Amino acid sequence: MITEKWTELAQEYLLPNLPGFTLFREWLLLAPIGWQVRGFCFSTAKWDHNTFTIEACVLPLYVPQFIGLTFGERLGVLAAHRGSLWWSFAKRTKREMSCDILYRIRRNGLPYLEHRATLEAMTRLDHMDYPDERYIQRAMMCAGVLLDDHRVIERQWKAYQQRKQQTPESQLAEWERQLHHSIEKIYCCSREHPETLRQNITSWRKLRAEEYRLERYLAAEPFDLRPMVKSSSWW
Repeated sequence: MITEKWTELAQEYLLPNLPGFTLFREWLLLAPIGWQVRGFCFSTAKWDHNTFTIEACVLPLYVPQFIGLTFGERLGVLAAHRGSLWWSFAKRTKREMSCDILYRIRRNGLPYLEHRATLEAMTRLDHMDYPDERYIQRAMMCAGVLLDDHRVIERQWKAYQQRKQQTPESQLAEWERQLHHSIEKIYCCSREHPETLRQNITSWRKLRAEEYRLERYLAAEPFDLRPMVKSSSWW
């Protein structure tokens, strides 16, 4: 099976050259994990199970529900290729592929993860290129709560309000209504009960890790929590 081939490729050729990473299922991830999972995700092509691609990903654990690979990009896109880079076990040896994969990871993948290494770094990025930025806005509002940075929360709230005005309430799907309710609840709670919300976010971190079955990789205490930024009495 291709997952077995991937495991062999990762263990024999990738992990020895990627210090700090560990293999977990289809993931090469950095451990221990703080507030977000960072790593490289392997996935097969729908048209050929011998063919696969790799995506550099950041998975926030500080969100109220699973959001998938919202914060991710394929190595081929990061390398400015049109479309994706695909590798095939049917056409090349594991050694041959590993050289190319390591090159792409080092040149394009690791910088991508490094630029998203902390909550503060995540909030500074332009995330509006994603298909549905409302998931981004909610995640960034939660990051703003952890950082005690009201500017982040207000910026994302303003962006959400602008997005919301584009579609009448009557035209929203049920999942959109639920998402809007979640965003608005987080925003109100950040103003009225910030400490309670921070406790909820901390519990979400554990719940999301359990969903991904990554709890054994969690750091004992999440790092990058509320760094040296100015506090405000805005709430």
